[in-house]
Amino acid sequence: MLRILGPVSPGRPSAFTLGGIIGFVLGILVGFSRLAEALLDCSIQMIRAIPFLALLPLVIIWFGVDESGKIFLVSLAVLFSIYTNTVLGIRQVDPKLLELARVTGLSRLETIRRIILIHAAIGVGADLLAPRARERRLLGWHPNCASGARK
Repeated sequence: MLRILGPVSPGRPSAFTLGGIIGFVLGILVGFSRLAEALLDCSIQMIRAIPFLALLPLVIIWFGVDESGKIFLVSLAVLFSIYTNTVLGIRQVDPKLLELARVTGLSRLETIRRIILIHAAIGVGADLLAPRARERRLLGWHPNCASGARK
């Protein structure tokens, strides 16, 4: 993971981990629960739509000009990427795999653990290892946007 992060300050790996954990947990909640989707997804997508440069003055007011503001912004960038890919990974599991789990007699918990969460983790991992993924996350660019900071 340190090779992916490159040369960063000591707070950035913890920010990466914090944003990743929160994004994965929220993604699992929204991916499995329609109630969680109704309650959380709109708010998360509204916050994701705010450019990071517009958030910068608020972050300076809230946290000052020290490391905590940087950790917040990095965590937020990672959170959105992990959240989006986790939800998509859960929702886009191949129906044939789910049918195979049903036919082979896997319980609901085993199906979630062996198929759905693995599929979500693969989507997240592919995003993290993609070329220029670090720069895209830190600049708030997302591949589904019509225009972004980088293309």
